Amino acid sequence: MQVIKIPTGLKKLANGAYQILGCRKLIGCTPLGSRPVNLAHLDASPEAIVKDVTYALDVGVNMLNWLGNEVSLCNKTVLEIGPGINFGPILFLACQGAAPIVADRFLAPWDPNYHPNFYRVFRAELIQKHPEVDPRPIDRLLEAHSYPDDVLRRITSGAELLDLPNDSVDIVLSNAVFEHLEDHSKAFSELFRITKPGGWGFHQVDFRDHRSFDRPLEHLLMSHKDFERVANACFRECGTTVRYFEMIHLFQDRGFELKKFSSNLCAAPEYLDDLMPRLRRSRRSPYREASEEQLRVLSGLFVVRKP
Repeated sequence: MQVIKIPTGLKKLANGAYQILGCRKLIGCTPLGSRPVNLAHLDASPEAIVKDVTYALDVGVNMLNWLGNEVSLCNKTVLEIGPGINFGPILFLACQGAAPIVADRFLAPWDPNYHPNFYRVFRAELIQKHPEVDPRPIDRLLEAHSYPDDVLRRITSGAELLDLPNDSVDIVLSNAVFEHLEDHSKAFSELFRITKPGGWGFHQVDFRDHRSFDRPLEHLLMSHKDFERVANACFRECGTTVRYFEMIHLFQDRGFELKKFSSNLCAAPEYLDDLMPRLRRSRRSPYREASEEQLRVLSGLFVVRKP
């Protein structure tokens, strides 16, 4: 399987995700946060709202571009895993005709100090930049001051255990989420179960060590047990040691067809020159024998389909 490299601009988008969502880059084994990001205090200042709206629209446009011309949204049930502190991207797709669902173990609640302002600004920007869309899903949220079930179905569970019927979702999307999963094998089995035959999955994954994006593969020097201890202490906000080639095998083992994997960020050669000798000397790392080519990929987009 050939790894495809495309200039999608997702490097900037991935970096922005952790700034917008509140993740902090800390060195060593310090927990990234004492509370899950989605349940932390939200910055409702005008400057923060504008920044969040810009990011949400960028993600929504990227998700629409992932689908391309072969996947239609009209009357399709679309599930977003890990939607973050607001549901702007999936609502952008709802305004294109999709029936939206969001799922997260720590699903962000409606914050009366943040979300009304966010969705008002989001609606105005949406109409200005995409006048062809139907903004009524956002209007319904603003009228209800909440998330009505007939506008947006919300599921408070992670990808490992989804409260959805078999073969019920046409399209599953995620952006910078799979690096935070606890059990990828179980999660991919669940996604296969709930996806309709012929349904699609589009998943942008960041494989970096989130404690320091400047040294993005330091976590691979750790033993599996040590990394799990760090990950569990910070709600798995530090990323994953699972590599892209392992994730490909997991998708395929669970029954998905891999249609494409597009690498959109790679480690700098200078950093790899520094890392690889240390990795080879490590007695703890499960990746001490992995090739440089396997480890250099730092993020990418998976496109999968259920036969």
